[in-house]
Amino acid sequence: MLNADHDSDAGGGRSLTNRSDACESERNAPGRDAEAALLRRLLDFAASEPELLADLRQVREHGPPGAWLAAGYVRNLVWDRLHGRAERTPLDDADVVYFDPACPDEAAEKPWEQALAAARPGLRWSVKNQARMHPINGDEPFAGVAEAMSRWPETATPVALRLSSDDQVEALAPHGLSDLFAMKLRPSPLQRDPSLFARRVAAKGWLERWPLVRLADGSGPIGVPQEERIHPKEEASMTSLGYINGRFVSLEELVLPIEERGHQFGDGVYEFFRVYEGHPFMLEEHLDRLYRSADLIRIDIAPDRGELRAIMDELVTRSGLASGDIYLQVTRGVAPRNHAFPSVPSSLTMTIKPWRELAPGVREQGVQVLLHPDERWLNCHIKSLNLLPNILAKQAAVEAGCFEAVLVRDGFVTEGSSSNAYLVRDGAIRTHPATNHILGGIARIAVRRIAEEQGIPFIEEAFGPEELLAADEAFLTSSGIELVPIAGVHGRGPIGSGSPGPVARAIHARYAELTRQR
Repeated sequence: MLNADHDSDAGGGRSLTNRSDACESERNAPGRDAEAALLRRLLDFAASEPELLADLRQVREHGPPGAWLAAGYVRNLVWDRLHGRAERTPLDDADVVYFDPACPDEAAEKPWEQALAAARPGLRWSVKNQARMHPINGDEPFAGVAEAMSRWPETATPVALRLSSDDQVEALAPHGLSDLFAMKLRPSPLQRDPSLFARRVAAKGWLERWPLVRLADGSGPIGVPQEERIHPKEEASMTSLGYINGRFVSLEELVLPIEERGHQFGDGVYEFFRVYEGHPFMLEEHLDRLYRSADLIRIDIAPDRGELRAIMDELVTRSGLASGDIYLQVTRGVAPRNHAFPSVPSSLTMTIKPWRELAPGVREQGVQVLLHPDERWLNCHIKSLNLLPNILAKQAAVEAGCFEAVLVRDGFVTEGSSSNAYLVRDGAIRTHPATNHILGGIARIAVRRIAEEQGIPFIEEAFGPEELLAADEAFLTSSGIELVPIAGVHGRGPIGSGSPGPVARAIHARYAELTRQR
């Protein structure tokens, strides 16, 4: 039991707080690391919501002593954030719970509701003394708020927050936080009427209001509301599909607000995944890079890795594509234009489309590349939306009749405008080190692993244009092109024999095998 807050009204329930000593005790308790991480996440959500903090203050100042702001107010906040929504889902009411066995009269709750309504108009306040709730289900008198909350019909709803006298946010969750953050609806094991849960799910419309919420037994729909779901016959023949902040939509319906910061500032990060036989290749490596890039520019990605995997799985299933390309983008959200960070949730969009096939003969014959100055910023290891220098370099290559621009900074080849670049000399592969001057490609990771597997030296050392021209062979890699040999450099001549070499062919043959493995 999480038991970091020992207030008497908690009644022995699973009580959480943001105080450092409590978090430390959780880390030392067996099996509590996951709950402690979810607690920190919940408190982070709360700290970034000025309206919530203001309402907690109103409850402290104008509500019953020791009262908690609970139920839908907290649950909805978490589910809205996990869906990447900029706007909060409207509340039916703001539930305030407290425990006073000395005065269990329902009439005593009304003055508290009136006081809160006067201090914070615009919310429908509902104040309930949990000390009078036990007869409803024939329970013995409760020991405190936590015990009463544990009898609520579902496990994701009994979550409460309050503000202590020293302005610390405290949390109470008798069933823990895992179901809340997993967006799972599960009946409380302590609820005596099992039919109440089913009635509430049907009446509240949670599965429709939050498309990623599902029943714990897996029977709940994942995706858009029922009336918007794609008909199975249409789904079977569908190809391209989109996702935006909790909704699966056609690409025609995937419209971003004008004040989306990715649109106005390029304020975001992205990933590109290739799907083989229904599975994104090297998914975990892509997610590592996504979260690393987001951390470096201080964007919080609301869904965790498990939630992102679930969304991507659903996107692939709905598209009907066994093979395709997924583009995922996370931005700092939607807010009035201002260079400073806004206090809004991040925004998540994805698309899946059929593969962009290489032109016939490209991999078999090799390609020409154009040497081009590397004019990008000094944080190329971040997979940022800011790609204007890459675009200009790629366009220069296209206008020169080349497949790719190979970028040169301070006399050294860094990478391609949308790929990593390698040379092969005396049987060894050589490529620029994974510094801030290049993007560490996921296909680059695969190449290094294959080289180690096959006993091919893999050297991370920068090389210049002249060394590239003198190489035995050279090639490019990215998730979209896999591996493409370089036959020559525009205006400078061929590389090696001017045809794909044995190392590039061997590496790509193994790469293709790996894409067919789970």
